[in-house]
Amino acid sequence: ACPGNSTRLTDLAHGILGCICDAGYRRTANDTCALCPAGSYCPEQYQQLSCPAHSYSSAGRATISACECIVGFFGGAGNCSMCPPNTFCHSNAAAPAPCPANASTLGQAGRTNISACACHGGFFRAGDACRVCEPNSFCFGDTQLACPANSSAPPGADALTACICDDGARMQTGSTAAECAACEANVVCLGGVAQTCAAGALNVNFRCVCPAGSYCPAAPFGSPASCSAAACMPCPHNHWCLDNNLTACKANELAPANSSRYSQCRCLDGFYRHLDGTCTECPLH
Repeated sequence: ACPGNSTRLTDLAHGILGCICDAGYRRTANDTCALCPAGSYCPEQYQQLSCPAHSYSSAGRATISACECIVGFFGGAGNCSMCPPNTFCHSNAAAPAPCPANASTLGQAGRTNISACACHGGFFRAGDACRVCEPNSFCFGDTQLACPANSSAPPGADALTACICDDGARMQTGSTAAECAACEANVVCLGGVAQTCAAGALNVNFRCVCPAGSYCPAAPFGSPASCSAAACMPCPHNHWCLDNNLTACKANELAPANSSRYSQCRCLDGFYRHLDGTCTECPLH
């Protein structure tokens, strides 16, 4: 009788050598037909061939077509190519599968499953899809995180820095979670930007304003500019200072230093306040 896993070729065949190993088996001895091992194929009983590079077969295979591309590669038997960037390849993939929209493999080739596709900044993972980050949140690393309280962000934000604190507050980060904290009295926080006032100035309706009786030398006269460059200066004699401005008293008027309103400009001795508001010289009689 023929050994196991073999078949007599013809009735004319003589002896045990007339028994041919079945497909997927190889002859290891005259009386033994062994299963072709995994990772190879046995096209005839005296021949065992390894699967081509980047492919593999289960045991008992007889042809090269049984060699399937391993994960991270695609193609057919004997011709497996590495999966290119921004795609992934399961085992025995005929073609690479693209990453979902708004995702990539970060330049890496040979990826094996969809989990290797990372959502772009500003998008978050929802199942196998990458969705645009919702308003008042920011997204990175496939995750959507809420902006801190009292801040907002547009759709598609990709970092905490995109969360803008409400006017009057600024972002503070440290060992604890980020938060929008109220700005100090000498800091103007507007539109997510914190501006420190010049020395002596304070935040008044989102402007750096010198105290009454002092002025901002860097602020053009009559402008609504904040005083953030040069320090507030004391109002000199014969002037009055308010809302960052330095204003001279009129002719024949004087005022003490640190005056803060025009009413402190008094007529000189020998002059009186005329009905038209000017200081007019007193008559001799």
